[in-house]
Amino acid sequence: MNTDLVPDVIHDLRIPGETSSTPENEIRINSIKIEMEEILITKKLEKVGKSEVYFYCIITEFEGDKPIEIKSQLFKKIKKNMVIPFSNGDGEIYKRSSHDIPTFVDFRIVVFESDERVRKMGEALKVISESDEYKKAKKVIQEIGSVSIPYVNAISSLADVVLKGLSIALSHAKDDQMNFTKGTLHPYQWEPNKSETFVSEGSAATLKYKISVQ
Repeated sequence: MNTDLVPDVIHDLRIPGETSSTPENEIRINSIKIEMEEILITKKLEKVGKSEVYFYCIITEFEGDKPIEIKSQLFKKIKKNMVIPFSNGDGEIYKRSSHDIPTFVDFRIVVFESDERVRKMGEALKVISESDEYKKAKKVIQEIGSVSIPYVNAISSLADVVLKGLSIALSHAKDDQMNFTKGTLHPYQWEPNKSETFVSEGSAATLKYKISVQ
Protein backbone atom coordinates (compact mmCIF):
# COMPACT_ATOMS: atom_id res chain seq x y z
CA MET A 1 0.00 0.00 0.00
CA ASN A 2 1.33 3.45 -0.95
CA THR A 3 1.68 5.56 2.20
CA ASP A 4 3.37 8.59 0.61
CA LEU A 5 1.02 11.53 1.11
CA VAL A 6 0.91 14.13 -1.65
CA PRO A 7 0.06 17.71 -0.58
CA ASP A 8 -3.16 19.17 -1.93
CA VAL A 9 -1.84 22.67 -1.25
CA ILE A 10 1.61 24.09 -0.50
CA HIS A 11 1.75 27.48 1.22
CA ASP A 12 5.32 28.77 1.13
CA LEU A 13 5.02 31.96 3.16
CA ARG A 14 8.69 32.87 3.10
CA ILE A 15 10.15 35.87 1.29
CA PRO A 16 12.40 34.58 -1.54
CA GLY A 17 16.09 35.16 -0.96
CA GLU A 18 15.77 35.78 2.78
CA THR A 19 16.55 32.97 5.21
CA SER A 20 17.22 34.72 8.51
CA SER A 21 15.67 37.25 10.84
CA THR A 22 16.41 40.96 10.96
CA PRO A 23 17.43 42.67 14.22
CA GLU A 24 14.59 45.21 13.92
CA ASN A 25 11.81 42.63 13.72
CA GLU A 26 13.48 40.33 16.22
CA ILE A 27 13.03 43.04 18.84
CA ARG A 28 9.49 44.01 17.88
CA ILE A 29 7.87 40.59 17.46
CA ASN A 30 6.45 39.26 20.71
CA SER A 31 4.50 36.19 19.61
CA ILE A 32 3.42 34.00 16.71
CA LYS A 33 0.37 31.75 16.55
CA ILE A 34 -1.10 29.32 14.02
CA GLU A 35 -4.70 28.31 14.60
CA MET A 36 -7.40 26.41 12.78
CA GLU A 37 -10.63 28.30 12.05
CA GLU A 38 -12.81 25.69 10.36
CA ILE A 39 -12.97 22.56 8.21
CA LEU A 40 -15.66 22.31 5.51
CA ILE A 41 -16.51 18.76 4.39
CA THR A 42 -16.99 18.84 0.60
CA LYS A 43 -17.36 15.12 -0.15
CA LYS A 44 -19.96 12.53 0.78
CA LEU A 45 -18.42 10.22 3.36
CA GLU A 46 -18.57 6.44 3.19
CA LYS A 47 -20.74 6.05 6.28
CA VAL A 48 -23.16 8.96 6.24
CA GLY A 49 -24.10 10.06 9.74
CA LYS A 50 -21.56 7.78 11.40
CA SER A 51 -18.23 8.70 9.83
CA GLU A 52 -15.42 10.07 11.93
CA VAL A 53 -13.11 12.78 10.68
CA TYR A 54 -9.93 13.71 12.43
CA PHE A 55 -6.99 15.89 11.69
CA TYR A 56 -3.45 16.12 12.95
CA CYS A 57 -0.85 18.82 12.60
CA ILE A 58 2.89 18.33 12.56
CA ILE A 59 4.91 21.41 13.51
CA THR A 60 8.69 21.25 13.10
CA GLU A 61 11.03 24.05 14.15
CA PHE A 62 13.87 22.24 15.98
CA GLU A 63 15.02 25.31 17.89
CA GLY A 64 12.91 25.23 21.07
CA ASP A 65 12.12 22.78 23.86
CA LYS A 66 9.61 21.02 21.58
CA PRO A 67 11.29 20.71 18.16
CA ILE A 68 8.41 18.60 16.86
CA GLU A 69 4.82 18.97 18.02
CA ILE A 70 1.72 17.06 16.98
CA LYS A 71 -1.83 18.17 17.70
CA SER A 72 -4.83 16.03 16.80
CA GLN A 73 -8.60 16.08 17.18
CA LEU A 74 -11.40 13.65 16.35
CA PHE A 75 -14.86 14.63 15.11
CA LYS A 76 -17.79 12.18 14.97
CA LYS A 77 -20.98 11.93 12.87
CA ILE A 78 -19.71 14.15 10.10
CA LYS A 79 -21.66 14.69 6.85
CA LYS A 80 -21.07 16.37 3.52
CA ASN A 81 -21.38 20.18 3.57
CA MET A 82 -20.92 20.22 7.34
CA VAL A 83 -18.66 22.91 8.77
CA ILE A 84 -16.47 21.89 11.69
CA PRO A 85 -15.75 25.08 13.65
CA PHE A 86 -12.96 25.69 16.14
CA SER A 87 -13.54 27.93 19.14
CA ASN A 88 -12.37 28.67 22.68
CA GLY A 89 -8.76 27.96 21.76
CA ASP A 90 -9.47 24.48 20.36
CA GLY A 91 -8.00 25.46 17.01
CA GLU A 92 -4.61 26.56 18.31
CA ILE A 93 -1.95 24.30 16.82
CA TYR A 94 1.17 26.36 17.43
CA LYS A 95 2.21 29.28 19.64
CA ARG A 96 5.51 30.82 20.63
CA SER A 97 6.31 33.96 22.59
CA SER A 98 9.27 36.26 23.17
CA HIS A 99 12.68 34.53 23.00
CA ASP A 100 11.09 31.19 22.02
CA ILE A 101 10.14 32.38 18.53
CA PRO A 102 12.13 30.34 15.96
CA THR A 103 13.58 31.60 12.71
CA PHE A 104 11.85 28.91 10.65
CA VAL A 105 8.65 26.85 10.99
CA ASP A 106 7.50 23.90 8.89
CA PHE A 107 3.87 22.85 9.36
CA ARG A 108 1.76 20.02 7.92
CA ILE A 109 -2.02 19.82 8.37
CA VAL A 110 -3.66 16.51 7.45
CA VAL A 111 -7.41 15.74 7.49
CA PHE A 112 -8.59 12.12 7.28
CA GLU A 113 -11.87 10.26 7.12
CA SER A 114 -11.98 7.27 9.43
CA ASP A 115 -14.49 4.73 10.67
CA GLU A 116 -12.06 3.52 13.33
CA ARG A 117 -11.06 5.00 16.67
CA VAL A 118 -8.40 7.70 16.71
CA ARG A 119 -4.85 6.39 16.78
CA LYS A 120 -2.43 6.69 19.67
CA MET A 121 -0.12 9.33 18.25
CA GLY A 122 2.26 9.13 21.21
CA GLU A 123 3.06 5.48 20.60
CA ALA A 124 3.55 6.07 16.87
CA LEU A 125 5.90 8.99 17.53
CA LYS A 126 7.99 6.90 19.90
CA VAL A 127 8.54 4.29 17.19
CA ILE A 128 9.36 6.99 14.63
CA SER A 129 11.84 8.79 16.91
CA GLU A 130 13.74 5.56 17.45
CA SER A 131 14.08 4.82 13.73
CA ASP A 132 17.41 5.17 11.92
CA GLU A 133 15.83 7.48 9.33
CA TYR A 134 14.68 9.91 12.03
CA LYS A 135 18.03 9.90 13.84
CA LYS A 136 19.89 10.54 10.58
CA ALA A 137 17.67 13.53 9.68
CA LYS A 138 18.04 14.95 13.19
CA LYS A 139 21.84 14.63 13.05
CA VAL A 140 21.99 16.55 9.77
CA ILE A 141 20.11 19.48 11.34
CA GLN A 142 22.43 19.53 14.36
CA GLU A 143 25.51 19.49 12.15
CA ILE A 144 24.33 22.41 10.01
CA GLY A 145 23.54 24.45 13.11
CA SER A 146 22.56 27.82 11.67
CA VAL A 147 19.58 28.97 9.63
CA SER A 148 20.34 28.57 5.92
CA ILE A 149 18.82 26.91 2.89
CA PRO A 150 20.39 23.51 3.79
CA TYR A 151 19.07 23.93 7.36
CA VAL A 152 15.54 24.64 6.09
CA ASN A 153 15.71 21.65 3.75
CA ALA A 154 16.91 19.42 6.60
CA ILE A 155 13.98 20.44 8.82
CA SER A 156 11.59 19.72 5.96
CA SER A 157 13.16 16.28 5.55
CA LEU A 158 12.69 15.56 9.26
CA ALA A 159 9.01 16.53 8.99
CA ASP A 160 8.70 14.19 5.99
CA VAL A 161 10.08 11.32 8.09
CA VAL A 162 7.50 11.93 10.83
CA LEU A 163 4.64 12.30 8.34
CA LYS A 164 5.59 9.12 6.50
CA GLY A 165 5.79 7.18 9.75
CA LEU A 166 2.33 8.35 10.80
CA SER A 167 0.84 7.61 7.39
CA ILE A 168 2.17 4.04 7.60
CA ALA A 169 0.53 3.61 11.00
CA LEU A 170 -2.75 5.08 9.76
CA SER A 171 -2.89 3.01 6.58
CA HIS A 172 -3.86 -0.12 8.51
CA ALA A 173 -7.32 1.35 9.18
CA LYS A 174 -8.02 2.27 5.53
CA ASP A 175 -8.29 5.96 6.24
CA ASP A 176 -8.91 8.38 3.39
CA GLN A 177 -6.93 11.57 2.94
CA MET A 178 -9.29 14.54 2.66
CA ASN A 179 -6.84 17.42 2.85
CA PHE A 180 -3.09 17.68 3.19
CA THR A 181 -1.70 21.19 3.48
CA LYS A 182 2.01 21.85 3.71
CA GLY A 183 3.37 25.22 4.80
CA THR A 184 6.61 27.00 5.66
CA LEU A 185 7.38 30.43 7.06
CA HIS A 186 10.02 32.65 8.65
CA PRO A 187 8.23 34.45 11.51
CA TYR A 188 10.63 37.41 11.51
CA GLN A 189 9.79 38.21 7.90
CA TRP A 190 6.25 39.10 9.01
CA GLU A 191 5.34 42.58 10.12
CA PRO A 192 4.27 42.86 13.77
CA ASN A 193 0.52 43.02 14.49
CA LYS A 194 -0.32 41.14 11.32
CA SER A 195 -2.98 38.44 11.05
CA GLU A 196 -3.95 36.57 7.89
CA THR A 197 -6.36 33.72 7.13
CA PHE A 198 -5.47 31.12 4.50
CA VAL A 199 -7.85 28.79 2.62
CA SER A 200 -6.72 25.34 1.50
CA GLU A 201 -8.92 23.19 -0.77
CA GLY A 202 -8.31 19.46 -0.59
CA SER A 203 -9.90 16.48 -2.35
CA ALA A 204 -12.74 16.19 0.18
CA ALA A 205 -12.34 19.05 2.67
CA THR A 206 -11.53 22.74 2.64
CA LEU A 207 -9.81 24.17 5.68
CA LYS A 208 -9.15 27.66 6.96
CA TYR A 209 -6.27 28.52 9.24
CA LYS A 210 -4.90 31.78 10.53
CA ILE A 211 -1.39 32.98 11.25
CA SER A 212 -0.96 35.88 13.68
CA VAL A 213 2.19 37.77 14.57
CA GLN A 214 2.21 40.32 17.40
